[in-house]
Amino acid sequence: MKKGFAAGGVIALLIAGVAGCSQPESRSEASASVTIDGKDQGKTRDVRCNQLQSSWFVEIRQVASSASAIVDVEGDMATVQTVEIRGFGGFTGSYWPGGEPANATFMNRTFTISGTASGVQTGSPIPGPVTFKIVARC
Repeated sequence: MKKGFAAGGVIALLIAGVAGCSQPESRSEASASVTIDGKDQGKTRDVRCNQLQSSWFVEIRQVASSASAIVDVEGDMATVQTVEIRGFGGFTGSYWPGGEPANATFMNRTFTISGTASGVQTGSPIPGPVTFKIVARC
């Protein structure tokens, strides 16, 4: 019985330790817009931002579309790690380092992420690139 209490205590400490490393989800005043090939796809308030150490995880949802990004922020530098776009402007695709460059800034709790993603457009069987811009206020 004592082993069960000790194991439970260790697990509780581990969970508390991991929770202490991340910032709580931020949603107040959250908003976002996504632009695909220069065409604004509208604004949404369904935005979730979570921080774990220097990495920010940004999720944006609209009725039948979503986008997510991971951005590392250290000091004044913001570096895009990944971007996934699903359905915005009829495009589904992603950005990964090593392809076309992507840029990010983070100021006043607002991310601006832009670059080129590879994927497919609705109605086109041929994969190709699109430019994207995501502005997300966390």
